[in-house]
Amino acid sequence: MARQKNKRFRGHETKAHEVKSHKQLSWKASWEKKLQFSSQLKDQDASSSSSLSETAASTSSSVCDGSESDIPGFYYDKEKKAYFKILPNTMSGVSSFVTKESIKCKENEEQRLADMKQYLRGQSTLLQTALFTPSEIIQRNSSLTEVLQKFQCGRVTCENFRSYINKHRCSTLQPELEIINPGPHQNSPKLDSLQKLLTTSSRDYLICAWSLKSSIAQCVQLLSVSDNFRSLKPNFEETEAPKSFKAIKSLIVTQPIFKKISSLCWAKLPNNEASHTVLYTATCPIGYSPTIVYASNFDITTNSSTNVYELNLGFKTVWSCAWHNFDSKFSVGAERKCHLVDMATRRTWTYYTHNSDPLSQTFSITNPHKMYNGTRGGSIIVHDIRCPGNSRSQKEMRQKHGISCLRLLHDENYIMANDFSGAIMNWDQRMNRIVRKYKGLVNSHYQLPFYLDELESVVCGAGSDSYSKLWDVQTGTILQSIPPPCPAAKDSFPISIYAQGWGNSQGNSGLIMGIKNLFKVYC
Repeated sequence: MARQKNKRFRGHETKAHEVKSHKQLSWKASWEKKLQFSSQLKDQDASSSSSLSETAASTSSSVCDGSESDIPGFYYDKEKKAYFKILPNTMSGVSSFVTKESIKCKENEEQRLADMKQYLRGQSTLLQTALFTPSEIIQRNSSLTEVLQKFQCGRVTCENFRSYINKHRCSTLQPELEIINPGPHQNSPKLDSLQKLLTTSSRDYLICAWSLKSSIAQCVQLLSVSDNFRSLKPNFEETEAPKSFKAIKSLIVTQPIFKKISSLCWAKLPNNEASHTVLYTATCPIGYSPTIVYASNFDITTNSSTNVYELNLGFKTVWSCAWHNFDSKFSVGAERKCHLVDMATRRTWTYYTHNSDPLSQTFSITNPHKMYNGTRGGSIIVHDIRCPGNSRSQKEMRQKHGISCLRLLHDENYIMANDFSGAIMNWDQRMNRIVRKYKGLVNSHYQLPFYLDELESVVCGAGSDSYSKLWDVQTGTILQSIPPPCPAAKDSFPISIYAQGWGNSQGNSGLIMGIKNLFKVYC
C-alpha cells in the first residue's frame, strides 16, 4: 500500500513538473513575441520619422519655392509665408483671426484692384468682345466718321446709329469727378453711407437717403444736377470741388433705433407739380412710431421749412411704397398684403398678394386703374384697384425668385423686373412671357434697384459684389462693367444711374455712382 502511494505521489510530482516546464516555455515564447513586436514598432517609428522628415523637408522646400501644400482646415498666407487655422465665420469680427469670410474678402479685394487697373487702362476684355458682333453692319474697328458716312449713304439705319452711339458712350466711360459729402452748408451733418437714390424724369434732381455718422438718425436730401458736368474737370490746385451737384435742402429724420427707411418714391400732387414732394416708408418692428412719412416743399424757390406729415396705419413692417399719378393716393406693401391709402380721407383698401410680401410696387402711367406688385414669392401681380379684397388678380407673371424692383417702360406692354438671383427680365404682358434677359448681376437676397435712361436704350444696375453693369435694352448684351472705387461692403452697396441728358440738357450723358459718402461721375 505504501509503495502504491509513493508511486502515485511521484506521478503527481512529474505531472506538476511537466506543467510547470510547459508554462515556462509558453511564457518564454510570449516574451520573445513581445520583443519581436516591440522591435517591429521601433522600426516602423524610425521609418515613419524618416518619412515625416522627408515630407517636412519637401513641404519646406515647396514653401520656399512658392508652391504651398493644401492642408485641410488651414490657410496659407503667401505674404507671411505661414499657415493659419480657419476659424468659423462667427469669429470674423476679430481682425487677427482667419475665417472663410475674411479669405473671400481678401480674394475679392485683390480681384477688384486688378479689374480697376485694367478698367482705367481701357483694356477691358468686355469692350473688345461684347461691343460689336461680326454680323453687324458697323464693324468693331469702325470709327465715328466711317459710321457717319455709312449713315449718310443709307447703309446704317437710325436705330443702328443710335445703338452704336450708346455702345460707344457706355464702353468708354471713365471716372472724371468725385464729390464727397455734398451738404448745404458747413454745419451740415456728416454723411455716412448712401441708402436710397432716385432721380426725376428730367434728370435734373436727385433725392438721397443717407445714414449719418455717430447717429441713429437719417437724412433725406435733395440735390440739383448741373447741366454741364461733362465739361467740368477736377482742378487739384483749387480747394473747392466743381459745382456739379448743389444741395438744396436736407431733412434730418430722427427715428428710433429699430427704424430704417425701407422705400422711397416721388409724390407729386396734381395741383402742385412744381414743388418736390417725397413719400418714404420705414420699418419699425415695435409698431408704435410712424411708418409712412409724406414730406413736401422740397423746393429751390421757396425758403420755407419742409412740411412733414406722419401717418401710422398700424403695420409692423412696411416693405415698399408707390405713388398714384392720377389721384392723391399711395400704395404700401405691408406684411403679405398691399394697401391703397387715400391721402385726404385716410381710407384704406386692401389687396391680397397670394400670402407673400410685396417687395416692390408701381402704378401705370396711362391706365389709372392698374397697380403692379412684385412679391417675395416671385410673382408679378397686376391688380385692378377698383376690385379690392379677395378678388382674383387681373394678371400674374411668375419668376423663380423674389422680385426686388419693377420698372414700367414707356410702352406699357413691357415691364422689367429683377429678382434675388440677379437676373433682370423683360416681360411682354400681351404674351405673358419673357422676351429678354439681362444677365451678369450678382445678388443673393438683397433688394437691389436698377434704372433705365430717358430713351430706354440702356439699363444700369449694381450687384452685391459692388460691380456696376450696363446693358443694351434691345439686345441684352453687357456694354460695360465698372469695378467699385472702394472696397466692397455688405452695408453700403453702390447705386448707379446712367442718363443721356443730366440736368435736363441733351448730350450731357454720364453715369452717377453713389457709394458710401461720395458720388463718382463717369463720363
